[in-house]
Amino acid sequence: MQRHDETDGTEPHRKGIRFHAGKLRRVTTPLHQTLRAEALAAYGTLRTAERLHADAVDDTAEARAGSDAAEIAFENGIRGVDSALLGFDREHPGPGVRGAVFPNGFGEVIEPEGEAQLAVLPAFHVRLAPFRQEPELQKAIAKLDDAEAAFRATLEEEDAAIAATATAFAAEVAARAGVRHQLESAHGRLRDFYKTQPAEAERFFMKLGRREGKAKPKSPSGTAASAASGPTVSTTGSGPTTATGPKGPG
Repeated sequence: MQRHDETDGTEPHRKGIRFHAGKLRRVTTPLHQTLRAEALAAYGTLRTAERLHADAVDDTAEARAGSDAAEIAFENGIRGVDSALLGFDREHPGPGVRGAVFPNGFGEVIEPEGEAQLAVLPAFHVRLAPFRQEPELQKAIAKLDDAEAAFRATLEEEDAAIAATATAFAAEVAARAGVRHQLESAHGRLRDFYKTQPAEAERFFMKLGRREGKAKPKSPSGTAASAASGPTVSTTGSGPTTATGPKGPG
C-alpha cells in the first residue's frame, strides 16, 4: 500500500483515494461498498477544500490589486496637496506653509509601501491640521481624505483575504489528513476481511513503484518488462543516467 506523508501535496492524496474507490467499485460486499462510500466522502471533502483554497488565493490576488490601485490614488492625493501648498505659498508670501507640512519633501510620506505608509500619516496630519480651513487648500485636502479612506479600506480587505487564504489552506491540510486516515482504516478492515489471505487487501490501494498501482507491462516475449523504459534525466547536473538492468549482447 502506498502511504502518503502529511507533507505530500493534495494531488497525490486525490489520486490515491480515487484509485482506492475505483478498485472497490465492482466488489459488491457490504464492506466494500461502505468503504467506497467513505472514500468518496473523503475525496469530496478534499476536493471542496482544495477549490476553496484556490478561490481564496485568487481573491487575495484581486484584493492586492485593489490596495495597490488605492495606494497609487492616495499618493497622487499627497502630490495634489503638495501642489496646492506650493500655490498657497506663492499667493501668501511669508513663512512657507509647504515647508511646514513637508519639511523633508512629500517623498517621506509616499515612499513607504502598503501598511507601512499608514505609520507616517499621524505626524503628517498633525502638520497639516493648522491649514485645513484655508479655502485654497480645502479641495486638495478633501480629495486626499477620500483617497486615504479608500486606501485604508482596501488594506483591510487585503488583510481579510490573506487570513481567509490561511484558513482555507488549513482546511485543505486537514482534508488530506482525512484521506490518509480513511486509507489506513480501509487497509486494516480489508486485511481483516481477507484474514486468510491478507495480501488480497493490497490490490485495493495504489502501490509504490508501479504506475497507478497496476502490474508492470509485459514485453512481447511475455516476461515482465523493466520498470524503467529508457534513460532518466539526472537532477544533479551530471547528465542523463541510464537505468540499470540486464546487459544485452556485446
